[in-house]
Amino acid sequence: MSSSLQGPSTCSDISPWGEFLEFVFPNKTLNGPILEVKTGGVEYLIESPFKLIGKGITSVNRADGTNVGSIDWRGSLDPHHRIITLHGRTTQGNKFLQNVSGGLLEETRMVWEDDSENEFYWANGCCHNARDEIIARHVHGKRHLVRGNEPAHLMVDINYLPWLDRILFTTIMIEHEVLEAAPLSGSWL
Repeated sequence: MSSSLQGPSTCSDISPWGEFLEFVFPNKTLNGPILEVKTGGVEYLIESPFKLIGKGITSVNRADGTNVGSIDWRGSLDPHHRIITLHGRTTQGNKFLQNVSGGLLEETRMVWEDDSENEFYWANGCCHNARDEIIARHVHGKRHLVRGNEPAHLMVDINYLPWLDRILFTTIMIEHEVLEAAPLSGSWL
């Protein structure tokens, strides 16, 4: 970005730029409730009847029990084999969230589109729109032997709440890939 007036320059500097709604993942990996921080209310329930790395289907439901969708991991490290179902539409994993390598001096981006083919991307823990404005931030949870666990957080610009389901699904997929690459890293969602 050429000007600081266009928005935050780093993911850690989003609070002065608009209003963000924060969600926390208080339980273990890919299981349990997702809470909205201000109210403490349950927004989503994630169920994964398997260990993080392996076969199984992650199901995402709203607090009222309405199914949002699922991710069938197919026991493969290859995203081509994964099947994503969101709002009744089924897509191959590599088409739902595409890993786009940057050039020699550019960062790798995880790109996704909404139903109107507007493009968004994740890079360095932040989700950006096509104008490179930060619309969401994901902070990995951490495990500490002495201090205890720090849960993962997801902050979403309130103007982008209509995209919350898709932002959540892409967050889950990215976190799953991080954990597959380094399962003992201490990161968790």
